[in-house]
Amino acid sequence: MDALKTKRKSLRTSFTATANKLKECLAKKEDAKDGDKLRALNSQLEDKFLRLDEIQNKISSLLLENTDTAAEYETDFQAAEDYRDNFLELINPS
Repeated sequence: MDALKTKRKSLRTSFTATANKLKECLAKKEDAKDGDKLRALNSQLEDKFLRLDEIQNKISSLLLENTDTAAEYETDFQAAEDYRDNFLELINPS
């Protein structure tokens, strides 16, 4: 499970960096060039989230198999939900 957690940490870092770039792009006035950049960042963010979600599901399954990790599962689940919420907010801006 340590290898999965290490991989997840790297994906979370990459996801956060891309999310921050996307937020900056959304805050700017959009012209045609920014529109292309926005689409590219949106695509990158979606790819990173899908890979992160896949790893998260594996970790969650392993935590659920072990009855001694209920508290860890709850903490882990909440952190995963924070990433999911951030992703959904960015791909569906109001």
